[in-house]
Amino acid sequence: MCGPTSLDPHSQIFPAFSEKMMHQKWTMPEQEAWLEEQKPAFLLTNQTKCVARNFYPNLVKEFHDKWPVPPVTQAEIDDAGSVEHATRVKGDKYDKVRT
Repeated sequence: MCGPTSLDPHSQIFPAFSEKMMHQKWTMPEQEAWLEEQKPAFLLTNQTKCVARNFYPNLVKEFHDKWPVPPVTQAEIDDAGSVEHATRVKGDKYDKVRT
């Protein structure tokens, strides 16, 4: 159950932006700027311990809407053996990097 906590939201690390956690940037500058704009909502939601349920699903959907996974290339199709498998593999790869 979600509810308020006594934790200071500023003591929490916003995972997508932690300098220690991000060894190599995976975002384009405009994506990083957009994610930075989401920090206040993250901090507010994090106070209620509902980030996984109330914040990340919407964040990921909005991110995918703004920057969809690019279409598969012929090389990816050849490697995967079919368009469907290549699409699934590429989508899974993007989901692991983005979330």
